[in-house]
Amino acid sequence: MVNAIILASVVIILADAAAENDVSFLSLKMETSGAYGVAAWALFLGTLMIAQLFARLADIVALADTPEAPDVLATLFNHHWFSNPFSYFGSHPVATLHASFGMGFLTLTWWLGLTALAQLWGRMSMPADSWDRGVWYAYVVAGFLALAAILNVGRAMGARLGELAKSSDDAYLKKIRQTLKRAVAIRCTVAFISTAFGYWFSDEVCRTLERMVCLSGA
Repeated sequence: MVNAIILASVVIILADAAAENDVSFLSLKMETSGAYGVAAWALFLGTLMIAQLFARLADIVALADTPEAPDVLATLFNHHWFSNPFSYFGSHPVATLHASFGMGFLTLTWWLGLTALAQLWGRMSMPADSWDRGVWYAYVVAGFLALAAILNVGRAMGARLGELAKSSDDAYLKKIRQTLKRAVAIRCTVAFISTAFGYWFSDEVCRTLERMVCLSGA
């Protein structure tokens, strides 16, 4: 789903940069001037589905039986997904920072989608109505819901580690839990930095494409 959002957003931005009248994705082709509604709903629903999947992960962690909990946590820590926001590579600060890149990448993905919608907004053939504005804000809200769901998974993982540490003599479990507590602050910082960069990137893309339109018109 994340890869689809990235690909669709890049296709839209490149199509707008090339001033193409049509945009196509996965064999679907439509006029750029009328693509905003379809793209906005697709990005909104895709982001909402991602938020739901993370919410399910939190439930899985919370409801896992005690014998199964270590395997569930290990799977989340070691999952090979590039954007995994729950990675764990050790207690060293550099390792914790490295493990936080997934959070930053997901944040940038959301901004990439917003940038694509901004470009289609400027290409609409008719004035924006309440539905157009509503789905724009819905996409923004879906992004915050996804972030909240990710943080909730982290909270559930910390709680299960605390339960396991109490019933075990393994000091490494307590060390992992302490590292995760620090990781929350680091990952939130990475998300904030990614948000600042995403805002700058979106603004630069919009300004650049506006200048290209002005130059082509001249």
